[in-house]
Amino acid sequence: MTTIIGNVSQAAATRTVNVKGVPTLVTDFNIAENRGYGENQTTKYWRITVWRERGAKLAQHLTVGRPVYLIGYADTSAYIDKNGKAQSRLEMTNPVELKLIGKKAAATEKEAAEAPETIEVDEIPEDVTPF
Repeated sequence: MTTIIGNVSQAAATRTVNVKGVPTLVTDFNIAENRGYGENQTTKYWRITVWRERGAKLAQHLTVGRPVYLIGYADTSAYIDKNGKAQSRLEMTNPVELKLIGKKAAATEKEAAEAPETIEVDEIPEDVTPF
């Protein structure tokens, strides 16, 4: 299991995909994870995918800058970028634990007051990936 603590770097987007003829919700977002300090700081970018209603319910809270804590199974995938160069990406699908922590910097005091401090998402069953 891998633990990630970082900030949402690309807001969540939910779409519907067809899985064996059944419309299924899937939500994707990106996390920036910083390690080290000063000149030694590095940033890892993660693509997070959450299936079904769980992701759709979280999407409204997964805005750029929001701190997030995740535990799950890490993976990598290879792809060809728009310039034809081979790239790889760090990924996590259906984190076992996902918490929104702290408060995202809000544009107004009202937004800050309305933002939840912490949101915990129930653990999900092992068979949540719909394929």
